[in-house]
Formats: sequence, structure tokens, C-alpha cells
Amino acid sequence: MRRLHSWIAGQRGQAVIEFALLAPLIFVFMFIIIDFGIGLNHRVVVTNAVREAARHGATGASEADIQARAVAQSEGLVTEPNNVTVKFFDTNGDGELLPGDAVAVQMLYSYQLVTPLAVIGNFWGSSPTSFEMNACTDMRLEQVWVGATITLGASPCE
Repeated sequence: MRRLHSWIAGQRGQAVIEFALLAPLIFVFMFIIIDFGIGLNHRVVVTNAVREAARHGATGASEADIQARAVAQSEGLVTEPNNVTVKFFDTNGDGELLPGDAVAVQMLYSYQLVTPLAVIGNFWGSSPTSFEMNACTDMRLEQVWVGATITLGASPCE
């Protein structure tokens, strides 16, 4: 009976040691999955906000309206219109902005890690705490805003 009792107690001790060795690894993988999922969601939201703003700009909206649309569609991720750049491009090279030319909208967004993954990563060296998730979309103009100025060069989205 004593042998059985000591054998069971030894098994419990072994399980505790195995858990203590594997738990940090499990938590790190869990943090990676959580941050990756949230980061991917934010990337989709920012990309959609830029696409919606470019579509709004293609229908003849002003630069301020395009920036406001991008900020409104970003679901609170981007709050400053200064983080949204709007440029109009003369794609056919005739020196005028006409329907068929392009509007490009670019949004700057920095994703901050949610989990303590960066703190854990600092034990093995430098670990980033944020990632740049900048999105850019250009669309063909259907209507041209009267106050639009031509930007020389190619679209930053290419």
C-alpha cells in the first residue's frame, strides 16, 4: 500500500514539473495567436477604410471629405485626418484632371501589441512593440473635385 501511495505522489510531482516547463511555451503561443488575430483584423479595417475613402474621392469629394471618410471608416483606429494623405494624379499626362485620372488615398497606422509578447521577447533580445500597417488605394476618378491639384509622379500605391 505504501508503494502505491508513493508512486501516485511521484506521478503528481512529475505532472506539476511538466506543466511548469510547458506552460510558458503554451502562453507564448497563445499570445502570438491573439496578437496575430487582432493585428489581422486591424489591417483589414484600415485597408477597408482607405478603399471606402478612395471610392468617395472618385465621386468628386473634396480632400477634407475624403480624409473624414477614411477616419470615420477606420472604426476608431485612426483618429487624426493628418494620418490620411490624398493625392490626385494625371494618369494620361495631358496636364488636366479629368474623369479617368486617379485619386490615391494612403493611411498611416501603427498597431501596438495587446499582449505582453514584447516584454517576453525582450528576454531573448530586442522585440518590436508595434508594427506599421499602412494602407494605400487608388481609384479612377468619375468626377473631379474643383479644388483638386495634380500631384506629379506615379501613385504611391503602385
